[in-house]
Order: sequence, then structure tokens, then C-alpha cells
Amino acid sequence: MDQHTQDQSQESGAQARLKCGVILDGGAIEVWQVECLAGLHSSAGVSLELAVVFPRSGGGHRGRGASSAQPVAGPAILEGVPRLNCAPKQQRDGTFTLAESEVTDIRRRKLDFIIDFGNRRLCGKALDTAELGVWSFSFSDPGLYPDGLPGIHELQSGDPSATARLVRLGADSRAAVLRRGVFPVTRDSVTETVDRIYYGISGWPAQAVTDLVNGCADYLLSPQYKLELRHLVQPGAGGAVSLGLRTGLEMVKRLWRAAFMAEEWNVGIVRQPIESFLHFSDGYQVDWLHRPKRGTFIADPFGVVSGGERCVFYEDFNYEDRRGFIAGAVVEGDPPLLRDAAVAIERGVHLSYPFIIEDQGVVYCIPESRATGELHLYRARRLPHEWEHAATLLSDVDAIDPTVFRHDGRWWLMFVSKDPRTHTELLKIYHAPALTGPWESHANNPVKADVHTTRPGGTPFECDGELYRPVQDCGETYGRRVLINRITKLTPVEFTEETVSAVEPPQGTPWNRGLHTLSALGDWTLIDAKRFVFVPGVLGKKITGLFRKLFERKKQNGE
Repeated sequence: MDQHTQDQSQESGAQARLKCGVILDGGAIEVWQVECLAGLHSSAGVSLELAVVFPRSGGGHRGRGASSAQPVAGPAILEGVPRLNCAPKQQRDGTFTLAESEVTDIRRRKLDFIIDFGNRRLCGKALDTAELGVWSFSFSDPGLYPDGLPGIHELQSGDPSATARLVRLGADSRAAVLRRGVFPVTRDSVTETVDRIYYGISGWPAQAVTDLVNGCADYLLSPQYKLELRHLVQPGAGGAVSLGLRTGLEMVKRLWRAAFMAEEWNVGIVRQPIESFLHFSDGYQVDWLHRPKRGTFIADPFGVVSGGERCVFYEDFNYEDRRGFIAGAVVEGDPPLLRDAAVAIERGVHLSYPFIIEDQGVVYCIPESRATGELHLYRARRLPHEWEHAATLLSDVDAIDPTVFRHDGRWWLMFVSKDPRTHTELLKIYHAPALTGPWESHANNPVKADVHTTRPGGTPFECDGELYRPVQDCGETYGRRVLINRITKLTPVEFTEETVSAVEPPQGTPWNRGLHTLSALGDWTLIDAKRFVFVPGVLGKKITGLFRKLFERKKQNGE
């Protein structure tokens, strides 16, 4: 870390007054860009000192109806900000340079960094006009598409996800990656895809500044990525028709699946420890514990070995009322089967993902209960069916698949929340000195957005001194498979991880179309897997369930 970075990191987030410039294309600014600059100002204490305006490079509005890409006329964030009109010159390789006088004029403002919202790739001295360089957004693998909307290339090619990066541009097309995210592509909607990406990336510069203030932004100075200068041209008349047909076909497929197909999940046991999945290459043998009735399924298994018995807990779901409850049972026999399956926790709202944790000899359960807007801790009075409420861990929170573990003397809580506008799943981390709290938010929440590696999918575990967590890969479809990530850095201000193993759905069984839980049960491992079943009445059950929930909500509100 250079001296400038060290000096800035010694200040608190409220005191850090970094100076930022912004590059605009023709002076135009869009909704997501306004949000980006507002976030820098409000949450990171950054002052906007200069707007560098390039001549407009494209014709007309690019937004295609996406709310994030709508132009904003005269935003308050730009009021009183000095403007500098520049005329970048194109080089043979397609990059652009600035005149020496323009470079000098920008440098004299003594900016800390510049956010580039323009559509031209800068090179040479233009990249050295601020202490921490020029930060730009890169879309799609493996390069930067300066002329196109994010996600369009993936929609055209049928890819299920799109990659975005915030990078610090450097010489020789090298870039330091400040943030990276992988967003699901809505195959039947251009606008949803564009909004998901633009809104998802708008907070990244503020997060990078937070890292800078907390003294953990060494990555700012480390070129990690080779950018390729590639241009994604917006579809012409023929391309637009082709893209429209593709998205229309995907909509028909989605309606068909919603009307006649249902996911059926089942729970099974693999008689090997969870750490063995780090090295599986030839498949694994599953003993299925249950055969779901038509219109129901069981999923999200967690368990504990207590008093010599293997107790298992899972979501028991019925499509008719679209509500799950937490069931508990004992596993016994050879092959193992569920015994005494019955309700363990039921609250009148949908419950799932009954995460089991032990602390000082006591067994606790933290189910997903997002319909309540709270995260609750339950204490076992008598396993597997008798539980009592022990604490409310968090309130006013959207916590999906909450996962708790102890590491380095602290308790850690991970879950995903959905962005209310785009439903993108974002990983959030909390930490506490005790299981009951108080729980404190990670300094850089949300810490991650990656449709392949974000959502918790089972029990974190340690192996050979390393910490691992199973995650759900939902890139192609919900619950496609489980990946195992090694957590390489976890502190109240930092979080990094890398994927080291992939666990595919079990083959040679009916439930081979998806897998989304991997949890420890002593020296055995619990999994769940799915298949798709044709259920002509499933649409009616879904509609009936939705109306029942609406009626119950109105009744609770006294309407």
C-alpha cells in the first residue's frame, strides 16, 4: 500500500474526504450513475470535485426501458461541480488519449480517483490524472464492452449469467479488480437484466473507498486482469428481432413450467464425512430417507448427533398452501430411514433452512423465517420435536438461508438478502461475541453478488486448518449444484473466498436435476436433490395458495 493509501486508511469513514472526479459521455448521466455518486458522498464521505465531459459517442438513449439507465436531467449531485470539456483522440488500437493541456488541467485538481462513466477506453497519461487512478466498469468475460448495455451479449448467446467488474485501469490494458460480481440473466427480459446489473454495481465504488479507509485496499495497486478492447454493438433491426424471438420463447417456457411442472426435492444421506466432498471425482452413493407425496417435498436438511441418535431437521413443503414448516425425525436402520417424523417448529408462516448449531452442549436451530422480517434462535428442550424460542437475533431483515458458525473467537452469521428492485441475491455478513448477540454488520455489506457462489448451502467446516462453506450454484437454474468455497480472509472489515470444489447432483437416481444443501451429520453428510415432475394441477394449487396467503395477510391487518 502506498503512503497516500495508508494516510487515508487512518481516517474514519465519516472523516475521510477523498476527492473524486467523474467522466461523463456528452454530459449525460443515468439513474444508476447518480446512485453511484450519491453513495460515494453519503456513505463514504467523498466529495465530487470535477466533471470531465466528453463529446457524446452514441446516438440517443440506450436504456431500452430499463429504469436504471434512464437519463437524469440536472441531478442535484452535479450542482456546482466544475465542468471540464475534453476532446479525446482515438488511437490505432481503439483506445483514446487526452491532450497534454487537458491532462495538466485535471491533475491540478489533485483528485484521489476518477469514476469513468464514458464509453471510450482511456490510455496513457489520461490514466495518471488522479492519485488512485481511473476506475471504470467492465462487462462480460473476457473484456470491456464500451458501446453496449450489460447483459445483452449474454442474452444473445444464451448465457445464464453476466460478469461485471469495477477496475482501476492501468498501462498495457492491465487492470486492478476492485469489485467483481456475476449476475443472473433474465432470459425473457432485457430490461430486468440491465437493471439487475446496473443497480447491482452502483454501490461498488463506495465499498472500495470503505476498504481504503479501513486499511484493506492493497488490491488497488495490484494489476490482476487483462482487459480486451472489444465492442458490443447494439442489435440492429435483424438482431433486435432475433433477440425478441429468443426472449419471447423463454417467456413461453417459463409460463409452461409455472403452469404444469413442479420441483420435487428429497433428502438423502451419504455415509461419508462432509470434508470428503472436497475430493470427490467419481460420484457418491445416496440413501434416500423419504419418498415425497405428489404435491409435496422435503428439503434443506440439517442434523445433529445427540445421545447416540442421529436427529435430522428439514423443510416440509406443500404446494397447495405454499408453506413450509420445520419437521424433525430420527434416522435409524440400514438402509437408514426417517423415524417419528413430525412437526418441530411451526409459526404459521413459511419456514425453511433449519440451520442447526451447538453451543456449550445446547442444540439450537435458526430457521429461515423471512416472512416475519426477523431472524429467530430456537433452543432444543427435547430432541427432535420440542423447541422453545431463545432469542431474536436480528429484526427488520431479509435473511435467506441464515448460516452461523464460530471462527477465530467470534460468531459469524451469513445470509443472502434480495435487492427489492431486482431480486438479486446479495451476501451479507454479521459478527458477534456470543451466539445471542449483539450482532454487528460487516463493514462492507453486502460483501458479494455472484449467482454461482453467494447463497449459503449447508454447514461450514474446517479441514487441515482451512475454513470452507458450501454454497448454492444457481447460475443455470435454482439449486443447480453445490460448490465449496475456501474462505481465505474473514474479519469485521474484510472477506474473500475462492471456489475449490463442485458437487454435482447424484446420478443414477430419480433426483438428479439439482442439489442445494450439503450439511454435516457427524461422520455422515446430509444432502437434498431435486427432480421435475409433471403436475397438471400445480398451477391451481399455486394460485389457491397465493390467494390464501393474501386473505390471511388482510385478516391479520384487520382489513
